[in-house]
Amino acid sequence: MTVSEPRYTPLQRVRTRLKRGAKRGVLAGLTRLVSRSAEPTPNWEARKQKVPFLRHDRIGDMIVSSAVIRAIAQARGNIELHVLASRLNVSVIAEERLVRGTVVFDRYRVRDYWRLWRHFRRVRYDVVVDPTVVAQSLTTLLLMLATGAPHRVGIRKEGRPNVYTMLATPPTDGADHMIDHLSRLAEPFGVPPSEAKRMDIVVTDAERAAAEQQWGAGRRMLVNISAGTTFRRWPDEGYVAVARHLRERASDACVLVMHGPSDRARAESIAREAGAERAETPTVRDALALVGAAHFVFTPDTSIVHAASAFRIPIVAIFTSDKVTRWRPYGNGCSRSRVRQGDAARRVRGRSARRRGAVLTEAGRIRASRPARYKHRHGKGRRPLQSSAGRRRGDNRRTHRRPPVGRALPGLQAFIGRRGRSPLDPD
Repeated sequence: MTVSEPRYTPLQRVRTRLKRGAKRGVLAGLTRLVSRSAEPTPNWEARKQKVPFLRHDRIGDMIVSSAVIRAIAQARGNIELHVLASRLNVSVIAEERLVRGTVVFDRYRVRDYWRLWRHFRRVRYDVVVDPTVVAQSLTTLLLMLATGAPHRVGIRKEGRPNVYTMLATPPTDGADHMIDHLSRLAEPFGVPPSEAKRMDIVVTDAERAAAEQQWGAGRRMLVNISAGTTFRRWPDEGYVAVARHLRERASDACVLVMHGPSDRARAESIAREAGAERAETPTVRDALALVGAAHFVFTPDTSIVHAASAFRIPIVAIFTSDKVTRWRPYGNGCSRSRVRQGDAARRVRGRSARRRGAVLTEAGRIRASRPARYKHRHGKGRRPLQSSAGRRRGDNRRTHRRPPVGRALPGLQAFIGRRGRSPLDPD
């Protein structure tokens, strides 16, 4: 399910373009300073090869990279794979035995740069992998150079300077999902891209048992309400309508409302109105284990989408139109349906893979809430526009313009295949 809506003001777009242009100039200058390795490829059989995988960003990025991380780690017997992770996503691979070491890095903490520099000088890596396969990151380039590795693996970006010594070819079959791009990073290690596309999250027995305790008897329906940014959020009454429909559709449904740390009050209100229960997920590992124990997941565009795909759980996800192609649930049978803001009632159908079946969703009238508009005033930062009531009064008070409340009528129905049975149907 996709939603089309404006994300940036014209001034924000201009600032973004200027920022990208400045970064591109710095990247071009650094590229000229990078000395190329004398050997086009490393001598794999000479000794143990230490390979760092730079994934110091978000939780979802680490989940979609899990397939290629495992593929590289198993490519050769003498590869010792390390992962450079952020404090946010390091827990995703905490139980992955194929990863020999993890280094936590926070780019906003100055002391982490010095600590990381000393680590690079001590370990002395041989081959470094850059997973920014679409855009080019200045921070990642600096980290690649700081590792001192003579070989750099990555996909060359069109129109950008080449900083790699071992190039992976981008997808040429029209596949544009992020996993299709990431799987190409396994090519320089002798692994076909088709063998580097299966995501996996390792959950311990203790974590699985703790997640099982939160679920009651019956079909386990998980509704996630939290998203990283405002424009990805759905109105609360939409989640209430979905949770109510799930309970009406399956008499034995156990509906849990999952949320982030800042959305506890919202989750309690939604769960109370829908007659559901609020899930307790104090850590990222707890949230992943809860997703792995579910039978069905409904969520906005966030890392829960990729976690459900990794666990092969049927999922209905809400995306903005510019994100759905590259970040949709991965698997065969996945399709999308576009919903424009303010459109009249229309049927929405979305599919997500579950082995040989697909989950088909029909939603009633859905209207997304728009994020508040901003424009620059005097001083730094963005300030909200003055309210219309304030303009009529003639005062100078500025208040946030409330986004219009979205509505979602009941009508969410899920079933596997055209003639198959729904996971909501009774046995």
